[in-house]
Amino acid sequence: MKLDNRKSTTLLSFGILLFIALDAFVIMFCSMLSFTYSTVILKTAIFIMAVLLIILSRIRIFEFENSGMVITIQYHHPFQKKWMVPFIEFPTHLFHDFSIKNNCLYLTLRKENEEFIDFKVRLYRIGSAQIKKIQQEFEEIKN
Repeated sequence: MKLDNRKSTTLLSFGILLFIALDAFVIMFCSMLSFTYSTVILKTAIFIMAVLLIILSRIRIFEFENSGMVITIQYHHPFQKKWMVPFIEFPTHLFHDFSIKNNCLYLTLRKENEEFIDFKVRLYRIGSAQIKKIQQEFEEIKN
């Protein structure tokens, strides 16, 4: 089973790109024309562009896949098309426990020498229905 937030994250990314283009138009307009408050508008528009670019750079698509034997969790940027190395990938027999709190997935895995290792995975822009599906997947593996 595969879950992701590709659609909503891609729509958000294109919406931010639209606002960046609009902001670039305002910057060009203010720099070409000179009127009373053009410098204030220009500085504000440049600040807004910087904030939007930072937000755009931090957006990530979250993918969760359970193939039955291996669980894979990946993050990547919506405009990145190349193959991504998984954030975490582990066989299901090493899974020990999990919990979901505040849009974070906490995993406990067994190592080969029976020690435990903990992971924290952020669930970016994942809805409550998808969180319930992830919980059901881990409950099935746990039992």
